Amino acid sequence: MQLNDLWGIIALPHEWNGCAVDERSAEVIARIKQSMSRLAVMGDDERRSLWLPFQTRRKYANFDIDEPIKGLVWYRVSISTYRSIHYLWVGDSHHIPTILKTSNEYIDRHSMCPDDTFASLVELEQYLIRVVEWIVSRPNEYNEYIAANLPYTKRYGKIQRSVLYRLIPSYRRLDERDKYIELLNDLSADTPTLYPEMNLHIYSHVWRLAYDAYRVANEYFFSKPEDTSEESDIEMFVEHSSKGYEAKDINPTSEEEFVKWKEENAMYHNMDVAYARIHLAPIWNAERHGWEFHLWFSVYGYYPDVLKIAQALYEHGIRVELSPTDTLLGILHEDDWVGVVPSPDKYMNRDETTNQIDLPWVEDNITQEIIDQLIALIQWTPEEQVRPL
Repeated sequence: MQLNDLWGIIALPHEWNGCAVDERSAEVIARIKQSMSRLAVMGDDERRSLWLPFQTRRKYANFDIDEPIKGLVWYRVSISTYRSIHYLWVGDSHHIPTILKTSNEYIDRHSMCPDDTFASLVELEQYLIRVVEWIVSRPNEYNEYIAANLPYTKRYGKIQRSVLYRLIPSYRRLDERDKYIELLNDLSADTPTLYPEMNLHIYSHVWRLAYDAYRVANEYFFSKPEDTSEESDIEMFVEHSSKGYEAKDINPTSEEEFVKWKEENAMYHNMDVAYARIHLAPIWNAERHGWEFHLWFSVYGYYPDVLKIAQALYEHGIRVELSPTDTLLGILHEDDWVGVVPSPDKYMNRDETTNQIDLPWVEDNITQEIIDQLIALIQWTPEEQVRPL
């Protein structure tokens, strides 16, 4: 099938809940569902999925052409049914998929698909009929074809960080690793600094030390370094914290008022050094009968900043509970795993991987030879197998 014949689908505006097709297009999707029902169910809601190559002679600006020599672009087509509504998903694993559905229930009138979707659906139906017939008659050939031809930019795998850095050192984000490993070991070996009471005055002082360290580590981001020497800790917090302005009326020496504000606004990032990225919160320790500062991060790319903040606080005599320590030590020792995926998740810290990258392209410091070595060393997840009933 030609990529241009699919354009009426993949060029649609992306709706998170899908767009509803008209009656004649719904009939085509129902027939696609019937045709793909000759295959074994592959997931919830009777999902069945196929990787399909589409022919093209063009290169599109900002558009992912995976196999320009062969003139092929790959899309994954899935069909599922929920509450009698058929959902057709068409995606390339790099961008938000297009979702078509056979009912306008749960959507507003602005989420209707345009009429010219019909022609692309008819072409896709005929393509799917031929591919399904191939799978039914020769079950192994399709899976073998996908295993041999699906571009690695569409696949999922993982690689040990030390191996990745050996091939492409530019991925390493932090020098002086030994210093920060020693810091983590010291923090783990002792208890955090204990505060018998907590209020805005105490919190803003520790927060300011953390924020100053963050600003120094990111001078390129703060275009003009500000002279804040005349500002008090509370003034700094009120002005520069994402939620500090909401605390300006709190009695700075009242633990009761501070704790009430903290608990009422905790989910709104009032304890952040960098909004929704780096978190610094005082936590009550009932066993020690006092407050401890906990420091952690939500986005992988901010781990160097968190370590530099912890180092700055440590030099001021403040020990924090820094977490997740195991994750940080894995990154610094470079013995953890990095996911290699089509569309990296900036929050990644699960499924045995600490962060994710996409497979790199040839550029200044990355040759095709390096990419080939990387592909050979990645532990690739086998592609989902397609079987007839």
